[in-house]
Amino acid sequence: MISIDATNTERKGKYIKDEEVGSPLNNCVMRLLVTENYPRLCLFANRDIKAGEELRYDYGEANLPWRQIHLMIIHLMITHLMSTRTVRRTMKKLLILKQRVKKKLMMIPTLHPPWKVTVTKMSFPCKSKKLSTERSSCPPHAKPEAQGQVSVQRHTWTAVERHPWSDSLITLSN
Repeated sequence: MISIDATNTERKGKYIKDEEVGSPLNNCVMRLLVTENYPRLCLFANRDIKAGEELRYDYGEANLPWRQIHLMIIHLMITHLMSTRTVRRTMKKLLILKQRVKKKLMMIPTLHPPWKVTVTKMSFPCKSKKLSTERSSCPPHAKPEAQGQVSVQRHTWTAVERHPWSDSLITLSN
């Protein structure tokens, strides 16, 4: 018997095809060897194996599911039914979630006239504490009336809400 050496496979596991006892395709035999008090399963070739030929070994049990066609068909049917049920449950949950989102969206006030909608970054009242009247960053209405005065001009808004998907504010004005 010739040992099949798998030491150069970078510690990767290999699958060996199952073949029934007495099949001409069966080309391997498994043996238990104990070395240094460690049991090891070794695969031996029982005939000459050509390059590219699949390794085939008898796992020993005649009632394995893949050896019995009717058990395999039953297994596939059960798997299909379970996956179908799972898909149905998932679809039902998604439909319920979609309905909840629609209800919540219906509770948000619509942004149609008579309101004028503007989306801006977070804007705060302009506070001018400098003595200079020239402030290019302030709008004209927020500039101090005279030197030495501190002017705070506030806007009057109907509603200010935070936009749900960004840091912008939705400003509803009259």
